[in-house]
Amino acid sequence: MTLPLSPDLTKWATASLVGLAGLTFTIVSWFINRRTERERRDDQLLTWGAQCLAAMANIEALCLHGAYWPDAEFNKRRVELAAQASALLDQGRIFFPNVAREGRSEQSGDKGLRPKILDELRLAYLIAEDLLPGRTGHNRQRRDELWDGRGRFVGYLRVAVGDKRKRRGPAGEPGRSVELAPLTLDGPPTRAHRR
Repeated sequence: MTLPLSPDLTKWATASLVGLAGLTFTIVSWFINRRTERERRDDQLLTWGAQCLAAMANIEALCLHGAYWPDAEFNKRRVELAAQASALLDQGRIFFPNVAREGRSEQSGDKGLRPKILDELRLAYLIAEDLLPGRTGHNRQRRDELWDGRGRFVGYLRVAVGDKRKRRGPAGEPGRSVELAPLTLDGPPTRAHRR
């Protein structure tokens, strides 16, 4: 035997179900929107990171091959690359603001410490500023410093993006070391010959 429901109870139950469905939809939409925003930020971060790596590679190329350029062209390119690194450093502050120092406040005028990932861009900028035309040994030493900084930059960028963007499958499996010595070099390869 079924009890008849009063019209008021039916309206209340219907309104409650509609409200619950609306609340559920809102919560699910919020989570989806939050994930989409995170993915958009990661995409922007990866785009910025790729631009930084391209700038570092261009500075490296100038370190290694600058001796072939006339001094005026070398200096022009050096200034352009330093400006590009400086701009990318400032853009990076959007993603990585300064970290507050312990015991100090912003009211004291202390802007905090630059994050490590931006230190590597600062290094690239300083190296570009320090390159000298015709000084192959000096420039190659700077190239080695930049190479190490580039590796640290990639590591910091990977941490910032997280594991969710790691590629799975054959592309993510360990590769093999490629040696140039048998093809082009006399003697064993050095770190500069490996990629």
